[in-house]
Amino acid sequence: MKALIAVAIGGALGASARFATGLVTSAVFGPTFPYAVLIVNVSGSFAIGYLFPIIAQGSDQSVYHALIIVGFLGAFTTFSTFSLDTIQLIQSGQAVKAFVNVCANLLLCLCACWLGLLLAR
Repeated sequence: MKALIAVAIGGALGASARFATGLVTSAVFGPTFPYAVLIVNVSGSFAIGYLFPIIAQGSDQSVYHALIIVGFLGAFTTFSTFSLDTIQLIQSGQAVKAFVNVCANLLLCLCACWLGLLLAR
């Protein structure tokens, strides 16, 4: 139950941080390029790469993992989780699976979005 509450709190904070990043980025750079998405994806990927091994070594890792990795970064950007999963596949000697993961996520998500847009019209 503690982990579920941690995910909920982290998720609320992460979603709020993502929203705020969008507001600030749009005000600074304007709406001509999706800078907010790029900033969120890059910073979230850095954060998960930096924090994941630190949290894994901690004494209360499950609550911090739920709060920060799953909750905050999960709501801030799922791209960070995708990045970590891909790097872990590469580090475990599964480069082909990593490549398939990258291609499948990119192509299938773009196609699914396109199909959703078509169906909504």
